[in-house]
Amino acid sequence: LLSASDRIYEGDTVQISKSGFKGGEVELLGWLETVLRGNDDIMLTIPNTDLQSSLVSNLSRIHICQVYQTLRFRYHDATYLPKLLHDIKCEIRESCPTVITDGSRPFRCYWTSFQSNHLEVVVDAHFRIRPIGDTYYENRQRVLLAIDRAVQDNGIQYA
Repeated sequence: LLSASDRIYEGDTVQISKSGFKGGEVELLGWLETVLRGNDDIMLTIPNTDLQSSLVSNLSRIHICQVYQTLRFRYHDATYLPKLLHDIKCEIRESCPTVITDGSRPFRCYWTSFQSNHLEVVVDAHFRIRPIGDTYYENRQRVLLAIDRAVQDNGIQYA
């Protein structure tokens, strides 16, 4: 049934909710059980009956990823946040050519809340790359470096 369902194939990168499997590759899709290799190289064997009833995210079929980051700033920097938010978006656009800015996916940088000892800002950006592998993590790093450049250029410190 799993093979016929077109949910997963050997070689796909998946996450499985019921088992707590956070991510890895399908090594073997057998008749009775499926063998997964986690990102930590630990092999996990799951009965196909459990797999049938689990929520399976097949990351190999996703062509868009998200980088979501919450930032904290000091209260006395509140007046500088509007310019900083604009600069963060500009830095991400310049540093990450795969960022989606056509309105089909969110590209946000907003001050979202007052907390007891800091102000909270959320950066939410989507990219035309898969959410797996080195390409994803290199892109995520470019986003974080772009954010940090904007913060440093504005003379603001994190809380």
